[in-house]
Amino acid sequence: MDAMVIAILGVPARCGGCGTFPFHAPQAPFRLDDMFVCVKCHRKSAYGQLLDSIGKEAMRQAKQALKFLRERSTMRKALEAHGPRRWTGRSV
Repeated sequence: MDAMVIAILGVPARCGGCGTFPFHAPQAPFRLDDMFVCVKCHRKSAYGQLLDSIGKEAMRQAKQALKFLRERSTMRKALEAHGPRRWTGRSV
């Protein structure tokens, strides 16, 4: 078995036990029920489970990015609502 990282668009599948991502892989082509073994803690995970974990992590990252964009948009709208301000050199 060769060690490999399973990733889609830069999002790696991580071991559910230790959180690392290199796995010992069976012979390709892979099926969803093929077992991969974590290089660090030797926990076994099915290929389908690893792909599912990538999807969940990608969704978490997308939600985090949307939250950031919404917060930034809300702050920008609040600043625009007050109109442009000129700095007078005095503290308020």
